[in-house]
Amino acid sequence: MAIVRRATLLCGLAGCAVMSWLAATLDEFLVLSSVTSLAAGLSVREIRDGVDGDSSDLRLAAVSIVCLLCGAVFLLALTGTTSLVGIRETLAANYQPQRMDLLAGRASILGAAAAIFILGGAALAIGLFPFQFPQTGLFNTTRGWQALAIVSLLRLQGLGLLVRVLDVASVGSEDAVQIVTGISGAATCLAGATLLCRVESLRAIAGCLWLTFGGLSVAAYSVCVTSPTFLPAQSVAPFPAGATAALAVTLLGIVICASLLALDARLSRNGRPLGHFDELTGLWRQAPGTAGLLATTLLSCLPFPPLPLFWSLLMIAGSAFVPGIKPDGTQQEFAGAVPLLTLAATSLALLLIAARLVYPLSLMFHHEPLRRFEPAAGRSSLIMATACVALLILTGLLPNLLFFKVASFVAVTRQ
Repeated sequence: MAIVRRATLLCGLAGCAVMSWLAATLDEFLVLSSVTSLAAGLSVREIRDGVDGDSSDLRLAAVSIVCLLCGAVFLLALTGTTSLVGIRETLAANYQPQRMDLLAGRASILGAAAAIFILGGAALAIGLFPFQFPQTGLFNTTRGWQALAIVSLLRLQGLGLLVRVLDVASVGSEDAVQIVTGISGAATCLAGATLLCRVESLRAIAGCLWLTFGGLSVAAYSVCVTSPTFLPAQSVAPFPAGATAALAVTLLGIVICASLLALDARLSRNGRPLGHFDELTGLWRQAPGTAGLLATTLLSCLPFPPLPLFWSLLMIAGSAFVPGIKPDGTQQEFAGAVPLLTLAATSLALLLIAARLVYPLSLMFHHEPLRRFEPAAGRSSLIMATACVALLILTGLLPNLLFFKVASFVAVTRQ
């Protein structure tokens, strides 16, 4: 019965994640976010065998719902409708540059406040700093695949909220939204990279990288907020739309974390997971296949060609140098400072990650084994890691395939 309950709750989370990309009104988003918070809380409780955890998770979920509700109320007060299409049209039509006191339309104070509240409502689901603790804590307290399933569905639901609702609410407040999302995304990336410098196990690496990829997805959205709108096909070359880049980075993070958790299950001695990098010493000489999978996965966390994150960061960087759109609809002559600073902060985070990952890679390939490597019984984890690495390599060799498919999906959700 426990397995059935867990499967039911995960199916509910998956349904909410998909519907968040297809919902058309604020009412639907409020219901979906509430159901998602409830299903996630029950899923964690089931995984922990009914043991009550810290109530801080529930308080954060309540704060998330309240923020989203406040943002919806502000948008309803501004536009008089809950339809996303109607909100966008009303905000765009009410712009009057000669009326600086106008509290509707572009550059609206209430519109900027609504956008900030909506971002706060999505922060817990995405795992933005400092709301990352419930998600990163799951990696250390539950089974790897169950933790990854819950946080992945939560993030996809949060990104749907960010891309659909925040994109509508930011009409006329693009500069303010870009500043807030840029700061939150860059701070999350730096927080994940800083925490990564203090961990010693593969599971802890997966948790920190999950935080980093969450920040990178929001940073990717941020740099494209004021960029000119591209068609789906044009968003692949040369620059992706914000929603396309954010979703693509998230999918890469899911695959990388899945590979790390599978290898963590594989790399055990006498049924005990490896607790320290030193136990990887000389792995290449004893298990070259497993070492190759681990090395490829770790390098996929860095922007090295032809691995997929290189193309993702290249496209994000290209978007950061595109001149933006002013509130009156005209194009700026130069790129804004916020996208460039966001790009610099995320690049610094990736440099910190690279400096940390040099150590385990050196242990695996340049040292003699300390003891005999004893893989875990069963090959399911090895098969999972192999499939994830193959997918990463294929995506790195054919990056346009990933971005085109994601851009097509985003285009369908906006119709």
